[in-house]
Formats: sequence, C-alpha cells, structure tokens
Amino acid sequence: MKINGNEIYTGAYARRQEQAHETDIRLSSEQTDNLDKSIENAFGSIAASNGNVNVSVSKDDMDFLCSEDGFARMKKDAEDLYAANIRQQQKIAEGKDPSDKFWDNTGDQWLTFSKALDDAGFYDNMSDEQVREFEGLLEKVTSGMDNLSKSQYNIGIDFGSYNAGGKYFMSPAEAATALEASTEALKYMSDKLIPDDLKEEFNGLIDMYKKHNEEILSEYQSPMESFNKVVAGIQKAGASFISKKPVADYRYTGMLGEVDKTESDKNEYRSKVADIFAKYAGKSDLKTIMDMLKAQYEEYATDDSDDEGFRQYVSKEAGYLFDNIEKYWGILLEK
Repeated sequence: MKINGNEIYTGAYARRQEQAHETDIRLSSEQTDNLDKSIENAFGSIAASNGNVNVSVSKDDMDFLCSEDGFARMKKDAEDLYAANIRQQQKIAEGKDPSDKFWDNTGDQWLTFSKALDDAGFYDNMSDEQVREFEGLLEKVTSGMDNLSKSQYNIGIDFGSYNAGGKYFMSPAEAATALEASTEALKYMSDKLIPDDLKEEFNGLIDMYKKHNEEILSEYQSPMESFNKVVAGIQKAGASFISKKPVADYRYTGMLGEVDKTESDKNEYRSKVADIFAKYAGKSDLKTIMDMLKAQYEEYATDDSDDEGFRQYVSKEAGYLFDNIEKYWGILLEK
C-alpha cells in the first residue's frame, strides 16, 4: 500500500486481502437496506446503554454512508490515518541508524521480517491460511520486544492482532529474557523453516533485530524499577505505613529495589538464556527447557537469593512472559 508515495506494509496476509477487495464495491438495494438497519441498531444500542447519549442519523447521512462517495470518503480517511502513522514512525526514527529497518516498525517488528520474506517470494505458493499462520508465529515471537517499544514510544497504528498480555512496563530482567528467547526462536525458524536461498537475508535481519532491541534496552528505564528502589529506601528508613499493605509483597518489592546489576552481569545472564535455547531446543522437551529458563531467571532477578518466597514472587511477576515464550516455542518445536 502506498500513501503519498510512501510504502506502508501491513503484512502478506493483509496485502492479499487488500488485493482481493480492490474491485469496485457496489451494494444492492437489499444490502443497502440491511446496512441502514445495522447502523440504526448500532446507534440504538449506544443510546440504550447510556441515557445521556442522544444520537440521530438523517436519511441523507445513511444514503451517503452506503454510497460510492461514502466508501471513497472512508478510504480517504483511512489513507490519512496511515499517512499520519508514517510521520509518527519517521519521528521515532529521527537520529537513529538509517540502515536499521526495524525503526520502520518498532512496535510491529514481525512486519520487517515478513516484508523481506514477501519480497523474496517466500509466501507465493502458500495458501492464505498458511500465510496467516506463519505471520502469526512471527508476531508471537517478536511480541515481547514489540510491547517494550510500545511502552517507550507512541508507535501509532498497531498492525498486529496478537495480545501477549502481561504488564505494560516490563522489568529489565524480563525484557532481557524476552530478547534472548525471541532471538533464539528466530534463529530456530531460520534453520527449520526458511529456504536455504533466503537464510542469509533472514539471518542478517535477526542480527539487526537483536542490535535494534539492544539499543532500546540500553535506554530503557522501567518506572517500576524506580518505584522498587523508592520502596527499598522507605523500608530501610523503617516507615510504618508499609505495614498497611500486604507485608510480603512490599518486602519483596523492596528486595527487588536493592538488586543492582553491572553490564557484565546483564551480558552474562543474556548469554546464559541464549545458551539454554541454543543447546536444548529440539533436543529436550519444552518443559525441561522452561524449567531451566525459570531457574536461571529466578537466580538472576533475585541476586541468587535463598529466600524461596522472593524467588517465587519474581517468577510469578514474570509469569506472563514465560507463558508467551512457552507458547511460541511450543509451536516452533512442533514444526
């Protein structure tokens, strides 16, 4: 899709659907009547749900919505929205490495991989359902780092449909885990699912993906990390109001606030996470891999605390992350 000379890529499956519906749309009188009724019912539901809302649509407005001019107006509005999205992505990328393709879609990084595959003809012999399934897997794999970008930048339109759930602000340990698990998943995809003649380009994108997200991680400051440090300071001062909240939660929050990592610690942890998947993916069952990952995470996030309650607390807080990692690795290991 081109808007004002700029290309907007929304995915191979979306492109197919767009091409399939580029023909002139004309509604029969019966379809127009049904649309009229649907619109009227929709506004009626709004009014019923809130007595303060007074909505009315004139017959002229109804006719316009169902006319060719109405569809043209809706298309123009959509184009304006996409154009604004392009400007937003360009704003985010200001001052960044222009060769880094992921700044074009830092909240939907799966699109960068999919576009390269699409341009190379990877999807040509796939059915629509196969395309949607493959892009869905890419989206799941990059979702952790996409969510980190969404918490950092106003990314504009989100072209994905997958909701990984979890927290809006990841902890630095969670973000590091998401990056390494997803990078190794992309490498596994390259090895098992990408044709030999496309591997070099795909692997180059994996390297770029990792570098891109390492840059984001280096600048990332979680508000919750700052909060944890404040709580730790309050606890040291012996403030009594803390006891009004669940004691264990506040104690563990304060303990997290006292965890401090050097760059060497961070790099070592990320290397260990990557090694788990690189060494055991496809050779051990997924439960064993996830157990190793969780144990490694607990050790790192708690500074290897022997407080079992603290270890369980940080593991529970990262539960959404482990669920998502297990989900996409489960799909990959079945391929």
